[in-house]
Amino acid sequence: MKVYEKRILIIDDEEMLAESLMMFLSEKKYNVECAFSGQEGVEKFISFRPHLVFLDVKLPDIEGLEVLKKMKNIKNDTHIVVITAYHEMDIAIKAMQLGAFDYLIKPLDTREIDRIVEKVFSYTVFSSLIGVEEFTKYEFEDFKIIGKSKSIKEILKTIGIVSQKKVNVFIEGETGTGKELVAKAIHFYSPFKEKPFVAINCACVVPTLFESELFGYEKGAFTGALKTTRGKLEIVGKGTLFLDEVGELSCDMQAKLLRVLEEREFERVGGSQKIAFEARVIAATNRDIEKLLKEGKFREDLFYRLSVVRIKIPPLRERIEDLPLLIKHLLGKLAKETGKFVKGVEGDAIKLMSEYKWPGNVRELQNVLLEALLRARGPILLKEDIQQIMEERIYNNFNSFDKREDFRPTFENNQEKEKILEALNRTNWHRGKAAALLGISRPTLRKKMRELGILNE
Repeated sequence: MKVYEKRILIIDDEEMLAESLMMFLSEKKYNVECAFSGQEGVEKFISFRPHLVFLDVKLPDIEGLEVLKKMKNIKNDTHIVVITAYHEMDIAIKAMQLGAFDYLIKPLDTREIDRIVEKVFSYTVFSSLIGVEEFTKYEFEDFKIIGKSKSIKEILKTIGIVSQKKVNVFIEGETGTGKELVAKAIHFYSPFKEKPFVAINCACVVPTLFESELFGYEKGAFTGALKTTRGKLEIVGKGTLFLDEVGELSCDMQAKLLRVLEEREFERVGGSQKIAFEARVIAATNRDIEKLLKEGKFREDLFYRLSVVRIKIPPLRERIEDLPLLIKHLLGKLAKETGKFVKGVEGDAIKLMSEYKWPGNVRELQNVLLEALLRARGPILLKEDIQQIMEERIYNNFNSFDKREDFRPTFENNQEKEKILEALNRTNWHRGKAAALLGISRPTLRKKMRELGILNE
């Protein structure tokens, strides 16, 4: 065996892929070996002692994740990259929990491979990314985090890492991006998944009732307190408390919540008995938390207690490459709920949806697909099934679009004139309606018409 400092093992039953990857890496002067089954992979892992392993999850004899566990038990400081043919949230999170360094989706991107290899060998000491406990199988039935974009991959990695440690998490993201889904994923992939997941929407609870909602109350504590009632902090036990829209908490309640987090105990309203608080807290907001902190509307000490780990969920417009996957998933979900199925979506319809900015994010996408599904007359969702819905939404959102100062059209710049003329013709040259259809302000439309030489006919 040639002796190079940097050794890489490839475990994949697709011999052509494994050998192509071997040639690619060997040309870069790495010492590379291949295995074509799980058992062979484990044996070569022991004899070859690689620094880096590329491991397929679908092997003919042993599941890839089982191989991952075996290798981590043998030598925990080896970096293992999982390869899958499909984007599967469950596999990604399980792999990260078992100590995987990263994961890749077929077909493999050589730039991603270069990035990972360079990152692994940039360490002077080879050590595992995280130490984790053995994962207990749990299948998600009620929700999934869908996407193959870089941002979603990073979120899934973070979930895999933080779920095993009972640290507080702060989730940021616009309305409809899926903050509660991420919170549930952290909980249900944790060792405490059998414990309660208790959610409170801080924006919906009446401020005067929030304290009794959170802490509970003793019988006779106030008028109407006819019996002792447990609050959310007590009900959650050792589970997860999810505080949605935490930025809406009053200063008074922020102070009381901070005290609970610091002392890890509380009392019911009207009571004196100390009750231990043992839950993980996951807080979420759709507001600009940095601005709230700067303006003194959110306590810095509370924020630091809540944000041991921060997760930022990007809006849908910033991960538009995930749109086809989301459409497929949501249509499957909606078909079960409505009993109406379609076989697919026309390419032009997907293109139309890709050009929209989705201010309501995934929640708005789901609503559009539901309406389109109910309107559809055939087995395929056509552009015409989507177009009218999209135009109505853009027009109804005119005021919010009109506030935009910059020109961010929902089409490519080289098609500006054609699209502006199309919008004007469709609205009988009503500039206000045309501007709304285009998603720009009326002054911006006038400016673009002048620049493009479009005259009012």
